[in-house]
Amino acid sequence: MLDKLKSLFGGKSLTSKDWKTRREAVEQLAEKGTDTAIAQLVGALKDENGLVRIAVVKALLKLKPPAAADALMETIAGDENVEVVRGAMDVLAVMNEKRAVDALVMLLVDERGDVRRGAAKTLERLGEGKWRPLARGDEEDPDRVAKSGDKRLITPLLKNLDSLRPETRRNAARMLSLMGTQEAIEPIQNALVSHDPSLRKAMADALGKLGQPQWMGIFKGTVEDWERLSTSGEKRAVDLLVRALELDSRSDRVAAFKLLKTMKDPAAEVAVRKYEKDEKMKSMRESAAGTVSSKV
Repeated sequence: MLDKLKSLFGGKSLTSKDWKTRREAVEQLAEKGTDTAIAQLVGALKDENGLVRIAVVKALLKLKPPAAADALMETIAGDENVEVVRGAMDVLAVMNEKRAVDALVMLLVDERGDVRRGAAKTLERLGEGKWRPLARGDEEDPDRVAKSGDKRLITPLLKNLDSLRPETRRNAARMLSLMGTQEAIEPIQNALVSHDPSLRKAMADALGKLGQPQWMGIFKGTVEDWERLSTSGEKRAVDLLVRALELDSRSDRVAAFKLLKTMKDPAAEVAVRKYEKDEKMKSMRESAAGTVSSKV
């Protein structure tokens, strides 16, 4: 099998452990341009080395094979390398692949400015020129893009509320609030549960813009946020405090557990009983009782 591969690639193999050898194999495949070569190039879009993947998108730009369209759309949606993503966008634009439009719209909310700008330029080439002046790759992109009101933005923005990156969540909540997206209310409420006080305040501000100003009076970005929540009378107060028991921050977990114990609510009592039986939570219970320091 190895001999066959070496013959096909003119002595270079995409299975080599050396990334430079794999890149050379890609360049040789680009020269061949056969269906078999294209299939191998498509597979190489998942190579672990970014420089190899960059070589692949350059090869596909030269060949413009329709068979690569689906893989290229996966690449722009999931590759972490900005140059690879932008290269894949170029190929899709040259191929006039209209099916890529929705995937490109999703990238208008990407945290990487170069990706947002590249997506807007590619969309212009595919017939949606309205994005070019909105997504310029700067810090004002979120507001400009959100004010377009395009409903295709909602799905990726809701997904971004679960991002591990605080700034991505912050921008998503702000954009959804600017768009008046009522379906985002519950997901943004869930995002209130954070160890980051400023992020909690940003979520509350977004909810205020969506017609729920009461959250701004609860989550002010201070250490008293959880206590205000426990006495707020909000229907979701218990649920949010239970969610806070899963935070990485020990001090937030302890505060939530202590407050749940004070609440005369059946759901709070159930949560407390559950955690009182959990041996893993023993030190947290002791902290809540005041026998152990509750510092993070």
